[in-house]
Amino acid sequence: MILRSVQFAAEKQQKQRRSGGNDVPYINHPIQVARLVAEGNGSEETICAAFLHDVIEDCSVADQEILDLFPEDPVFASKVLGIVREVTDPVEKMPYSEIKALEIVKMKNGYSSEAKILKIADQTCNMRDLVANPPKWGNGEEEEYIVLMKKLVDHGVGTNLMIESLFDSAYQNACKFYQLST
Repeated sequence: MILRSVQFAAEKQQKQRRSGGNDVPYINHPIQVARLVAEGNGSEETICAAFLHDVIEDCSVADQEILDLFPEDPVFASKVLGIVREVTDPVEKMPYSEIKALEIVKMKNGYSSEAKILKIADQTCNMRDLVANPPKWGNGEEEEYIVLMKKLVDHGVGTNLMIESLFDSAYQNACKFYQLST
């Protein structure tokens, strides 16, 4: 099931690249997120969801496509889809700051523990990428992103200490790299 998830994500995201100065295939990101989830003892459903966490919003994948990945176990499929749906940003156009504010509220009050683990792993990888492959945003967007992601993860503290510790390290490195106070 895990291999089906990564293959599906790779096929859907094959033309995507991570933002930043390097030409990094996008699939590297969900692979890194899934690895953190696995190392943090996440469930098989959460690992599968980690591979698939961006396909709905980035690739217009329908819910049924995710359910169809696991026809032999509809309960498993529904659980994976549920986690993916929890962490999927709204498709409708909203200002970035509003989307992140909604995520913070969901992290505080609405995410399941599986979605929290996935979201913290996702933000850990994003923080690492800010340093390893800096985006060309400018105008203080990097600082805004770092601050918002720290707020987001702070509301999930106590979910998975190992992944939270990795986020803290990535956050410290990003602050140092962008010369921000912590």
